[in-house]
Amino acid sequence: MKKLGALFLTCLLSGCAVDQVVSGEEAFRAGQYDQAAAHWNPPAYAGDLRAQYYLGMLWDNGYGSTPVNASEAAEWYSRAARQGHVDAMVGLSRIQLRSGYRDEAVSWLVLAARNGNGEAVYKLQELGLPVPPQDLYQQRMVDDAHLRRQQEIATQQAVEAAEELGAALGGLK
Repeated sequence: MKKLGALFLTCLLSGCAVDQVVSGEEAFRAGQYDQAAAHWNPPAYAGDLRAQYYLGMLWDNGYGSTPVNASEAAEWYSRAARQGHVDAMVGLSRIQLRSGYRDEAVSWLVLAARNGNGEAVYKLQELGLPVPPQDLYQQRMVDDAHLRRQQEIATQQAVEAAEELGAALGGLK
């Protein structure tokens, strides 16, 4: 019983709720595009950049009952790109290039290339433009390593707190 209480508390503290974005990814891989969209809509509207990118992809390609709509795709890609989602930057730039907004597209491609995106690098080269260094990519790798370490520490602290609480609750019998 103590372990069950500790496990429950650990899940509560670390957010073990089923991730809607991951559920949407699983549905998408299974070809259940409308189900994927249903999973992605709530977190996308709540500001989740992954879900926003995926909705952009649905609108861009017309998966399931979602019709192709470049305007909707651009809106969702833009929301995710403004939060730093590199693939969304590239998706948005593709729409902008098709729509004749070359300068805006190049701005997103440069930013994506600086973040290490190969498609952006290729597209800049194809357009005959200089490719910037991957300076943001290198900084992001350092930041990600730091964030992973902080998450590990927080998870360990949550487990320890849950175990202590479980032990305290067990002593109340």
